[in-house]
Amino acid sequence: MKNFMLVFLTCSALYAQTSAVELYEESQKALSAGNIELAGEKIRAAIEADKSNEKFRSEFDRLNKLRNKRNNANRAVQDGRFDDAIQGFGDVLQSVPNSAESLYGTGKAYEGKKEFITAVDFYKKSLQVDSGYDKSKKSISNVAKKLYNSANQDYKNGNLESALTKYNQVLMINPRIYQAHFQIGVLQRK
Repeated sequence: MKNFMLVFLTCSALYAQTSAVELYEESQKALSAGNIELAGEKIRAAIEADKSNEKFRSEFDRLNKLRNKRNNANRAVQDGRFDDAIQGFGDVLQSVPNSAESLYGTGKAYEGKKEFITAVDFYKKSLQVDSGYDKSKKSISNVAKKLYNSANQDYKNGNLESALTKYNQVLMINPRIYQAHFQIGVLQRK
């Protein structure tokens, strides 16, 4: 009976170790896919399976720091500190280049700075990582509308060169906005 228990405990320990390593590998796959949250859940489960593994713990700490940087960058966007947000998201993207959320956040920061074309570039990058990232799709549409409205305002104020530039930018973002085509025609006629 003692031998059976000894074999059972040894097998259980080996299985837990293997399971922990598999969870760690799943965490790394999730991270390379850009999913910081799932990576954190997997590494937490790996730590539970092998509580003495320092490599897992240091990876968990690193993921927490990345998650905190991303959260702080999101707060910076909300607070209007766009340069701080761009820096924070950039730090996250250095470690996790496929983070659709961080690419989107960078786009929001550039949109806040009124650098619309750069914002759209980041929104499109987030869609390359995750084609179903609806926030980016909606933001691209909103940027085109903002630019179009701004161009109309410039037109009304007599700033025709600026209006023409903005209408062209609208068409770079979404060439199907026929109103911008029409307005360019009106401007060229003048």
